[in-house]
Amino acid sequence: MARARRSNPRHDGDNNVRYGLRRRKQNTPGSSCITPTRSTRAHPQLMLDDGLHYENLPPTPPVTPQKGSPDSILVSDCHVMAEGRPNIKHLPPEIIQEIAKYLPDDQDAVAYAQLCKVTWAWMNDSEYRRRFLVLYDDIEGSDRVQLAKQYKARAKIARQYVRFDQGLENGQAACLVFLRTLIIESNGQKIVAADGSSTVIGRNFEFMNEYANRADRIGQSGGTNILDAMCRTESLFRSAKHSRSSGKTASLPLLIQLCLLHVSLDPHPGSPLSGAQQRARMSRLHHCHEAQEQVYKCFSHEPIFLGGSRNEINVIWLLHVANFFKFHLLKDDSEGIYADGYINMEKGNLPRAWTGRLKNGAQQLSKRWKGTYCYLPEWELQVARSKSCDFLVDVTGDDNDGFQDLTLFFDIQKHPRLHFPAQAETILHGKPRAPFTDPESGERKWPEVQDFFGLGFDGRHYHFNGRMHTLPPQQAIPGFQRVSMMMYLPQSQGPHANPSTQLWAYEGLVLPGGQLMLGRWWSPVRGVLADGGTYCGPFIFWAVDDAGLEDRSIATVDAALQFLDSVISSPAW
Repeated sequence: MARARRSNPRHDGDNNVRYGLRRRKQNTPGSSCITPTRSTRAHPQLMLDDGLHYENLPPTPPVTPQKGSPDSILVSDCHVMAEGRPNIKHLPPEIIQEIAKYLPDDQDAVAYAQLCKVTWAWMNDSEYRRRFLVLYDDIEGSDRVQLAKQYKARAKIARQYVRFDQGLENGQAACLVFLRTLIIESNGQKIVAADGSSTVIGRNFEFMNEYANRADRIGQSGGTNILDAMCRTESLFRSAKHSRSSGKTASLPLLIQLCLLHVSLDPHPGSPLSGAQQRARMSRLHHCHEAQEQVYKCFSHEPIFLGGSRNEINVIWLLHVANFFKFHLLKDDSEGIYADGYINMEKGNLPRAWTGRLKNGAQQLSKRWKGTYCYLPEWELQVARSKSCDFLVDVTGDDNDGFQDLTLFFDIQKHPRLHFPAQAETILHGKPRAPFTDPESGERKWPEVQDFFGLGFDGRHYHFNGRMHTLPPQQAIPGFQRVSMMMYLPQSQGPHANPSTQLWAYEGLVLPGGQLMLGRWWSPVRGVLADGGTYCGPFIFWAVDDAGLEDRSIATVDAALQFLDSVISSPAW
């Protein structure tokens, strides 16, 4: 009678020790279970940064089967196989690596690598590089080993849930550096549909949309509520009013909230949450009354740009503006004055992410823009500044659903009539005040200045002159720019160019990527109010598709010149 082949328990034990595994006896005779250990001989490329191996490997089958039965096995060198059949070590490397693609969890990949020497050998840096490129945009100049190292470090950070609304917590610093790196290294691409509408896609954006937009820990394996905590980062926001400048290290979470404002303003966030949960998250807004009080403050109390050279930004005031418009754009139930029109906008008319990588230096903006502004009657404005009232009703334009459509022209060198007028500079002070150190060359240089001309429509046509210059990186994030504009709006009771023409000055910040700008408008001719301030309010604009332009008559330089021909003379200054 043929004798059944038995594996040597002693030999098996040696193999288990060799591969960082040990057997644990069970109550059932003839069975065993393999549990993980922290073997000092484990391959360093097969472990995440925390050193954990996979748990709950399948139990080992009995080792004394009848020869020839379907359950007959051979245990040799940690390979489990049916007698007479090829085992995993005989598979081509391409198949071994292809199997790894179906293991989404990192710990599953670690367990797979520990099956045997063959999987151990082929689960190397190439697999972790592949996993990196599934989640993140490629890093310029990085090789396979560097991307694998980055993947393991990021995986460790991403598994932890970090809050920003309950004071200082462990993990916040690593989370902020992680998000800043994703912002700087993002490389979005524009996808254009047949109807002319476009969408910006990118792996970094997709990751940040989900990772940074988790309002609570329930049902989440990691992430952060940094975007939901806008104007609610108590230890970093409300107690930091004495350090409102972006030059302070504590401003980094606030700058990240600004850079990802397009995510916060998305009325249809991609999320695994239900529709009711998404609506609840959109409507969860904080300190709206304080935001209204802040956004109507005069620039003498809350300047947008700080420092002797005006190269730092008042990040706290700008976040109040962002929170103010987040309320009015997303808060339904008739509370947000733009919510009905905004939530139902086509995707191409909504704020979106930038394309390409962020960079320093002056950059031309997109041609088409949409946005809005708010104001209070003069007496209510002074009441709001006195802090002696409850929430006031903000007002906006009645036409065009309360929104404005803008077209910007940067190719104006051949058209002197479209150049930035010297009189506007005396009001706007749009030129840079001093040079700064270029972060790439290390040289001191003056920021490059770009002028532009624009046409606008909010139920009536108007034009404006603009000036823009770059700012130094803010907490190592490049791409911020300062913008100044003078808008000329006709009064309904007279021709465009008579003394009743309205002049409105605009000053604001263009966020990195050039897709969003927000700031303050004010009247340069109304004079000082009784409270000692100017008549002013907040504005926000964002880039849109060409297909999103409501009024097609303001689309070309020829249209701009024809519009100026209709003006009898320059407005009175």
